[in-house]
Amino acid sequence: MAKNRAILNNSAILIVRAEDAQDLNEIKAIAKEAGYDVKEIIIIKRIDSRCYLGKGKLAEIRDIISKNGISKVCIYDELKPRHYT
Repeated sequence: MAKNRAILNNSAILIVRAEDAQDLNEIKAIAKEAGYDVKEIIIIKRIDSRCYLGKGKLAEIRDIISKNGISKVCIYDELKPRHYT
């Protein structure tokens, strides 16, 4: 039964760059249309050139995920190949 619950859990954190924050309602609508239940929105001011998110922001996201049982992280941006590591 737990396996089925994990599959149905579409709760998500939405990560948005500060310069895109004015379009937040549209971005949330896109995530909802894709089937995600956005539980938290994180606005980032600076992109880490090596891995997109810095250590501090990753720790913040990890804490939110563990406290809220979130299963997805959606980034509203175009990632470069170096960000996939």
